[in-house]
Amino acid sequence: MSIQEQLSRIQEAKTAIRQTIISKGVEVPESAKINEYSDYIAQIATGGTLPDTPDLTKQLTVWDLADIKAIVAAGVAEQRFELGQTLLVKYDIYTMPFEIVGFNDVTAQIDGEEKMVHALNLLAQYAGTGNMAWSSSANTPYSTSTLRENIVGNESYKLDSYFLDCLANTKVQTYNQDGSTDTVYDKLFAPSIAQLGATNPTYYTAEQAAVEGPAFTTYQDADDAKRVKYAVNSVSAGRAYWTRSMSQKQSSSRGRISLDGSLNWTSYGGTAYPVLVCNLIG
Repeated sequence: MSIQEQLSRIQEAKTAIRQTIISKGVEVPESAKINEYSDYIAQIATGGTLPDTPDLTKQLTVWDLADIKAIVAAGVAEQRFELGQTLLVKYDIYTMPFEIVGFNDVTAQIDGEEKMVHALNLLAQYAGTGNMAWSSSANTPYSTSTLRENIVGNESYKLDSYFLDCLANTKVQTYNQDGSTDTVYDKLFAPSIAQLGATNPTYYTAEQAAVEGPAFTTYQDADDAKRVKYAVNSVSAGRAYWTRSMSQKQSSSRGRISLDGSLNWTSYGGTAYPVLVCNLIG
């Protein structure tokens, strides 16, 4: 199939989706981009009675995501979903399960302003496919790290675009080694040591944990076994993965979760895999 034929098929699909949304009573401008369609779909669900809870045993469609957005926006996600359930999302040629690890509201950047919004707190059940260094320098903060660049760039491109459209630009804070706070607003980001329920008072101070926490609801008092991750492309293969946290005792060290789920400290130039955190909002 030629590139032009593929483009024509995409345009035909876009037109069909637009007409379906309009038939449900929501106007969609012809100028609307395909990545904006999830917002119009959500308007269908929020126009009256809340939708039924989608079937989470199958890979989510755009319609499922629209229903989940409506449920989250209404503030009833905790009544409809359970901790530990997973949302099955297309990831490259694989399916990535995102575990529901909490129902906590988050601070998001919306139209250039910070707002508190209802959210489903999600953590990828498997590690991504890219093995990478944390950074190229000991002085690099998370905001300009190789880890973040790969998550925001390579990893996000592997995920379903409709799923990405449902995610908050979450305020993500990381404690720097000089005591300052590094802040970014990202749809996908690396977990902190505190969020994974790990502790190490010698290398990871209470002040650092306060900035980077709290622990995800399902990771409060978690043991090492809970933190174990496998490869999305080979679910029998364990993976060591990065956190975004820095050691407060060794300037070159970054927090990494080992194959057995235990916390260790590894040089910024070492390698590990990314694990994705995100917040789905209404």
